Formats: sequence, structure tokens, C-alpha cells
Amino acid sequence: MEIAPSVPYEAGAPRVSARAVPLSELTYTVVDVETTGLTPHGNGITEICCLRIADGRVVDRFSTLVNPGRPIPPFIQSMTGITDAMVRDAPPFRQVIPAFLKFLGESVLVAHNAPFDLSFINYGLYSSGHRHLHNPAVDTIRLAKRLLPDLPRRSLDAVTQHLGIFIADRHRAYGDAIATAEVLLRLLPLARQRGIESDAQLMAFLGSGQTEKRVQAVTPKSARASRAAKLAVLAERCRSLPDAPGVYVMRSSSGAVLYVGKAISLRKRLASYFNGSVSGKVKRMIAQVETIEHRQAASELEALLEESRLIKHHQSPFNVRLRSYRDYPFIRVKVDGSGTNGAYPRLEITRKVSDDDALYFGPFRGQRSTELVVEILRKCFRLLDDRCPSHGTIGESCIYHQMRRCIAPCMGKGHQAAYAEAMAEVCRLLESSPEDLVGDLVRRRDDASERLDFETAAVYRDAIEALSHAVSHRRLLTPAIDGLNVLAVCPSLHPGWVELFVFGDGRLVTRTRLNAGDGELDRREVEQLLEAMAERRLASGGRPAVRIDAPSLDQVNIITAWLERHGLAESTITLEPGWAQRGFAQVVDRIVDAAMALARREEPS
Repeated sequence: MEIAPSVPYEAGAPRVSARAVPLSELTYTVVDVETTGLTPHGNGITEICCLRIADGRVVDRFSTLVNPGRPIPPFIQSMTGITDAMVRDAPPFRQVIPAFLKFLGESVLVAHNAPFDLSFINYGLYSSGHRHLHNPAVDTIRLAKRLLPDLPRRSLDAVTQHLGIFIADRHRAYGDAIATAEVLLRLLPLARQRGIESDAQLMAFLGSGQTEKRVQAVTPKSARASRAAKLAVLAERCRSLPDAPGVYVMRSSSGAVLYVGKAISLRKRLASYFNGSVSGKVKRMIAQVETIEHRQAASELEALLEESRLIKHHQSPFNVRLRSYRDYPFIRVKVDGSGTNGAYPRLEITRKVSDDDALYFGPFRGQRSTELVVEILRKCFRLLDDRCPSHGTIGESCIYHQMRRCIAPCMGKGHQAAYAEAMAEVCRLLESSPEDLVGDLVRRRDDASERLDFETAAVYRDAIEALSHAVSHRRLLTPAIDGLNVLAVCPSLHPGWVELFVFGDGRLVTRTRLNAGDGELDRREVEQLLEAMAERRLASGGRPAVRIDAPSLDQVNIITAWLERHGLAESTITLEPGWAQRGFAQVVDRIVDAAMALARREEPS
């Protein structure tokens, strides 16, 4: 299984600019890839060809066979003529990338069914630690649909036959690329007849769905008109962006980052900035925008994570939220040596996880909720708090013990044993799931009611209500912070697929996508993921001491909140210590069950 690494978002990502370029000045690169299957997940590229077009003709060529790293299915070999023997000594795509990117440069990428070719290319780039392509793209299928509306089919065979173009070596990268180049050169004059003279107008034409309406050029005649023209070009280009989740960065003419945002649909969100119904603050920001960079994400959750990281990195002035990492509070079980008769453990709140012998539980969502948890636990289990006075003589009773609010370990060995037992029970509850913690308090409330101790029962009743909210989000956070492995199964924007997020040692280790279509999930694919996790744990020498940093904690908290908001908290799976030694079968079953339950939930009714 190939798992794409997390790569930094950098300048040079896909962007829309306010400067329109005449079609006659553009350089195009026609790209075609041959592959082992229909989707990049579990498949690979077997051949790639690029043709550079300038001044209305092909001026350069780059092509190579590619080793896909997996067998080519027999029917693919029959269709393309590319065999396993032909690609055995060919370079893998990661070795082809430098020459491919150099050849592509900043030209306009052209492909017939561009989403297919780009999905394989971008997956290969991302898997090798590169950014997705940022070049503007022209899909000749979409261009033919706009310019040849009466043509019933827009396959490469249908379009070339309609235009009288002969295809040699069909289903080989060079043959299909040269045919696509001919299609482009035949369609561009038809576009000019519709009044399309620039790249911005071409992109707007491809994204708008119009077939007959002429695109009018904008000729600025004043400073105000120039600003309006700039916004019009940005608006046109934003309407041609993908209808997919992602993040975007708005920059000024000096290149400074003004704003970072995320969207479920990049096209709809960015187009909304130019519909006239925005606030005065947004209008002032848009007036300063020169370019908008964007990066498509695999899911809404991935976009959320990237947005948070970019805002903190750039400190963009128009972003109000997410500009700094929160210091999440933890509960620390501290050994206080001030007692005359030994050390008495206490509960305290801290925002730093130090490398000491103390026990840490959390993180919790906020200071007040954490204080509430500590207050409830102290009251329910009669623990020492910070107000307990120093004791000079064993056996002395203080006011808190007299009020039955403290076990008073200072009163002697019997009290010390009871206090140690209570503290051990508190630690056990803090380590347990939120359901177990609340369930234990429910049992204590019921027991107190049966004893007719209604005052104690009321304390537990209030504690249950408060704790239910305060600790509910720790289902995912606590195991991840404690260094265990946690899996979160989430819905995907791709029908029939689910997203799997893997956490370990308080960090998001990796994420991948699993095919849950046709009511089945590839168990072997899940097993390979678990094997990689087990090998990683073995290489690190077992369970490490976890000292989570602010970015990692922020990342895990964003995911936790997203799971809660979408009702997916039950889709998390905690892998307890020793899971790898016990075998993968049970874990695989749990992942498969969660994925299939989610896939059924996402099916249209």
C-alpha cells in the first residue's frame, strides 16, 4: 500500500491571477498517461508523453515508459500493447518527476479527460513528496462539449473522427497525445470565433457551461475600471476552479498573505467573494488581492488541518481565528512531599507535559471544564486539595476532614491506605473511556440513593451532568496522547471509499483511503497498513515516552472536534498495548465493520 506523506504547502501552488494572457502567447503542454487501472489508488503509470505546443505547432516532445511497481493486468496489456517485460527496466515515476516538471514548466496543461491524467500524476507527485501541479489545465473533452454541442459523444475517437483527424498508435501515450494536440489546434480557432481571446476567458468559458454567449473583453479606462477589471478576471477564474474541498491563500501585489481559508467546494466558496453580498471588511480585503493560490484536498477534514497550519504559519492579518496554538490543560497527579507522614498524591492542572514521574491525563477542552473535573473528583472521592493546611502532628484533624470532605491521609496509616485506594481509583477512571467514567458515577449515585444518602447522591448527579460534557471529546485524544495507536474511520468525498486516519504518540501518523464499494473492503489492504504500523512501533523500540508538542495536539483536537460534529466519535478504534503480538484478525474485523457501517450510512436512501 502506498501512503502519501504530508508535504508543506508552498508558494507556487495552484493560483488564479488578475493578469489575462492572450491565447496566442500561451505555451501548451499536451499530456497523456497510460496506466494499469482506472484509479491511482492501487494502480500506477506505465507510460507518459508530453508535447509542447507554441505558435500553433508541436515544438518539443518528452516521453518514457514507466515502471508502475505492480503487474500490468492482461486486458490492459492487450489494449495498450505495453507488457511487464517492456517496463521492467523502466524508471519508476518518482525518477521521472524532475524531467517531467522541467518540461512542463509554467505552461498550460492540456489532456483529453484531464481529471484522469491529473489524478495519476498528482498522486505520484504527492506520494514522492512533491506539490500537486499548479498549472492551469484545459480538458479537451470539456472544450469539445462547449464548442461542439451537437456532438453526441466526446471520446477521443469520436472527436477526432468528427474533426477528420487520423489517430495512429491508439492507447499508447504518444499516439493519444498527438491526437489530443490536433484536437486542441482545431478547437482554439472555434473558441476565438466566440470572442475568447485570453486564458482567463478560456477558463471561464470552460467552467461556465455557456455555448453560444460571446465573452466580452474588459478594457479598463480608469483606475476604478482597472480595479473592476482585475476583480472580474479573478472572479472568472475562481468560477473555473474544482468543485472539491481544499484550502486557498489570498496574496497582495507584494506577495504578502492576506487571508487563508478552507472550503468544501473551492469553486463555490471563492466565487462567493465576488457576488456583491459580502461585508465591508471582505470588500476591503478583496480590493487588495492580486492572486489566489489553492490546493485541492482529499476531504473536508484534510482541508481543516491544512487551514489551521497555514494560518499559524503566515499569521495572515484578515484571519482572526486559529492564529495561535491553544495550550490545552491536563490533569497532573502530583506527589506532594510537604506532608509530615510521607507524600500524598494530589490533583492539579497544568498546561505542560513535563518529563517527570508524574501522571498526566487529558487534554481537556478548556480551563473551566478541567477545573470542574478536578473539583468533582476531589469532592466525590474526598481528596486533598490546594487549600489543605500543613499538618504538624499525625492524627490531627482539620476542618475538611471534620466536614467529610477529605479522607485525611495525615490522620494515620488507615487513612493513608484509604486515600491511596481512592487516588488509584481516580487514576483508573481518568484513564478509562468517558462512558466508563460517567457510568461509574451513575453507579455511585444509585448506591447512595439506596442508602438514603441523598446529599451524596445529589453530588454525584451534578457531577454526571458536568462530566458528560467536559470529557466527551477525550475518546480519541487520550489514547493518542498516551502513545497508543488510534484509528479513525471517516467518510470520503469519493463514493464507495472511506478515509482512515492513524494516530500514534500524540500525532497524526498517516492517512489513507480505503475502497468500501460493492459492500466489501479489501482485508489484505488493511492488514498491510497494520503491518506497517507494527514495524514502525518495533523500530522505535516499543512504546515511547510521549511529550506531545502544540502543533500535534492542535491537529488531534481539530480531528476530534470534526468527528464529534459529524457524529463519528464511535468510528474510532483504539489499539491497546500488545495488539500486534496478538495478531491482526480482530483489529481487521473492527476496521472492516466500522468502514462498512459508515459506507452504508453514506449510501443515498
